[in-house]
Amino acid sequence: MSELDVGIDPGRWERLVDATPGIDPWCSGPDWVVPAFAAYAPEGAEPWVDDHGELGAALLARYGGAPDSLTDLETPVILAGLEPLWGFACPLIGPDPERLLEALVRRLADDPTWHRVVLPGFVDPERLRTLALHLFDLTERLAARSRGGPLEVGLAEGIARRVVDLEGDAAAWWDRRGSKFRRNLRRARRRADEAGVTFVDLDADDDGSLIDRLVAIEAQGWKGAEASGIASPDMQRFYREMVGRLDEAGRLRASIAVDADGRDLAFILGGVRGDVYRGLQLSYVADAASLSLGHLLQWREVEALAAAGLRTYDLGMEMDYKAGWSDRLVASHVLVLQRTW
Repeated sequence: MSELDVGIDPGRWERLVDATPGIDPWCSGPDWVVPAFAAYAPEGAEPWVDDHGELGAALLARYGGAPDSLTDLETPVILAGLEPLWGFACPLIGPDPERLLEALVRRLADDPTWHRVVLPGFVDPERLRTLALHLFDLTERLAARSRGGPLEVGLAEGIARRVVDLEGDAAAWWDRRGSKFRRNLRRARRRADEAGVTFVDLDADDDGSLIDRLVAIEAQGWKGAEASGIASPDMQRFYREMVGRLDEAGRLRASIAVDADGRDLAFILGGVRGDVYRGLQLSYVADAASLSLGHLLQWREVEALAAAGLRTYDLGMEMDYKAGWSDRLVASHVLVLQRTW
């Protein structure tokens, strides 16, 4: 596994994330952020960290033009989270975000080598409103000392996630589903049983064979035909890194559906952090589509997670098919600080 040098060891990073109100802890920790930076950060991107000990840290990266291009707005220099693709991770981690934000903005006001700062991953609207007002007040007070020009505060919408509330009770979740949803799942289970499908829980190992097995399944499905999902090189690198980290920490969950002849037909992959399970990937071979194995793997996962006492199944990015499974939508928001010259 690679390790991103931000000057903060993974244990402290995790503790700061756990102490931060109003963010997604699963995706703000190193097991998500480090693989995302390794797989998706553009060439030349480098960490930019503002560390204040137990108060917390802003874990940012510098993207865009070199310092000598700062007056060229066609190649703006952006400071944003180390996770460069989705914005699920919040880079501002610590128990007192207002004080941490103030420390960060004071440093930024003295630094003329950036155009825009992007802070994603806030999921609590009230916390976001407090931080935005505080940031606006800070920029007003620091306007005279800002070396790179006036500062402007903005808000943007991030990616929303679908979430299942388990509370250790699969029966209660089942009762909240619609009659058509439940009927279809029961029929799918009967078809799979008649076809001789079995489900196997898997562990990762050091030689990467788990990911190889999952990629082989996906290559036979619609994602493989489109070179998306873990069939794509960048996504495969992201998941190989993450699976290794989750497996080492004992937090990986993976299951495969197998036919009567032992052929792999479908898989589900995710990881646990505290009482939250984060779904990562779900896929099936094209010629087994009629068996609804993705749905059956997901149903099986809901039951297993509830039995294990987990409280939340995070389905990830909002998609139409996830609406029937989920109990709520969690929206993500972005704070933006920009120079206005």
